[in-house]
Amino acid sequence: MLSTKKTDICICYDQRLVAEGVASVLSKLKDIRIQGVNNNQTKDLYEWVGTNDPDLIIMELAYIAPSSIKIIEKFHQSFPQTKLLVISGLVCHRFLEALMHLIDGYLIRTCSSEKIALAINEIMESGKYLCPQLVNTLMDKDEHGQPAQNLTAREKEILALWASSETTAQIADNLNISSNTVRTHLKNIRDKFGSSNQVKMIFHACKENMINGSSHPICPYCKSFCTVPTENFL
Repeated sequence: MLSTKKTDICICYDQRLVAEGVASVLSKLKDIRIQGVNNNQTKDLYEWVGTNDPDLIIMELAYIAPSSIKIIEKFHQSFPQTKLLVISGLVCHRFLEALMHLIDGYLIRTCSSEKIALAINEIMESGKYLCPQLVNTLMDKDEHGQPAQNLTAREKEILALWASSETTAQIADNLNISSNTVRTHLKNIRDKFGSSNQVKMIFHACKENMINGSSHPICPYCKSFCTVPTENFL
């Protein structure tokens, strides 16, 4: 990591063996300090995390289901300023859609130790990280063809600003149009993607190099599955 400050991490788990393995790997990194591991079902889990006040919570989950999303929602509400990295298995589109508003990163359990360190670095430096293996699965390149080829010039402008985490009001001000007009364009964009699949929308904006300037794309290492030159992320 670029900063000399150590990143304090609490690890919460469903499977102790996985959590202890992650802790063992990360404890060897000089820029990371593991504050401890604790079971997701522990009665005083939230008090324990609050007392440690970590920079990042790593949550290992056996699988993603509505019940686990509720746990993540509670963590997000309880510690809104704390970064949250989820480690679990492959997740369906519907669940990932819900998770993207609650977490800062997602790793497949089979990812290497190097990928875990990379994910933490990108979350702390850039804000988001999504495992390329998961992205390759989710993008499903042949499923809906290239819906964004039909986007108008204005829709591409709005998608680029939206993918850069701008609010509707900021987008409207930037383009000198009304917020209602922005919302209408966003609805049309979602319709063209076949659903309200925000993941596909964001990664299309990244792939087509729509995100530029000082903004950070959600996939800073997307060269493995997108065509954007690496230097665009520096």
